[in-house]
Amino acid sequence: MNDSDNLPQRAGGKPSPTPEDDNSANETPQDASPQSGVPDDDIPQDDDVPESEDFDNSNPGRQYQIKDYTKYFQYQKQSNWCWIASTVSIWYYYFWVKNSQYKDMTINQAGLYEECTGISVYNAKENSLAPFTPGNQTGNPEVALRKRAMFTADFPNAYRNLQSAREVLKSEISGDRPVIVGLHDLDNGFKHVVVFYGYRVGSDQWCVSDSLGSKVPGALGKSRWLTSEVISNKLVSNMWLTQGPGR
Repeated sequence: MNDSDNLPQRAGGKPSPTPEDDNSANETPQDASPQSGVPDDDIPQDDDVPESEDFDNSNPGRQYQIKDYTKYFQYQKQSNWCWIASTVSIWYYYFWVKNSQYKDMTINQAGLYEECTGISVYNAKENSLAPFTPGNQTGNPEVALRKRAMFTADFPNAYRNLQSAREVLKSEISGDRPVIVGLHDLDNGFKHVVVFYGYRVGSDQWCVSDSLGSKVPGALGKSRWLTSEVISNKLVSNMWLTQGPGR
């Protein structure tokens, strides 16, 4: 099979398989306690934390990051909500940063979770629900992205074709389209999704945003450059490609 056979098709191309709601993120740390500073029911505020200490698009031959992706970044409100928080953060990037005319629209994690699962969790306190209880289930990012018309294609089993996966990641990031990436920590079976939004040319390094924050052991933080060695220890499983309004 040629590498091109495994490349995902964007909207209008070869359809992606329909996901099952229960076959994606599976993170379960119970000490997840980072605070987002963005209450679910409030309009998000600009985040003054810099994207990355070496953010610099002035030399695109060296590195590239999606500018202002983390401006309205959100930490996940429950321990298994990485798929929800990543989708909400991407939504605010597309609809507030890239298209400011939509700033009269808002979404929140509890509302998106209810749309995806049919379970209302509006009265639950942050990080108060035990893993795998009805209000704190894992899920497939494709389901959440489709609820907001942001899904274009998936790239299943990326670890089997890393070269093609790298090409897709660089193409999407260069087009200012964040990519949700599934990671599987082979040491402890921990499954999680993060957002890739930057890369360095020739070094196989990627700028990653992790909704678990940095207070949870093993979490990557709001903005961090990952080396290929780190990525090799966290098997890249699926990738989900995204789009904004009007694309």
